[in-house]
Amino acid sequence: MRISGVCIALLLAATATGCSVTSDMQRNSAVFTGCSPDKNVISNIDVVNVTWNATCDGKKYLCSGDHDPVSCVPAVD
Repeated sequence: MRISGVCIALLLAATATGCSVTSDMQRNSAVFTGCSPDKNVISNIDVVNVTWNATCDGKKYLCSGDHDPVSCVPAVD
């Protein structure tokens, strides 16, 4: 029973951290997409290279950076 509790605690911590990272990416991407942070849909997160895609109003951007500076450019499919 104790192991289950530890697993649940770790899962909750990982989920909370993931949400925080995603919201940071939404906020950082907003400057480049012209959309409010909540309108940016984040996908393709690469934590090693610190890149992600932000999509808003049908336009996809490739973003990179860790807080400052962050850069986003229109993505090429």
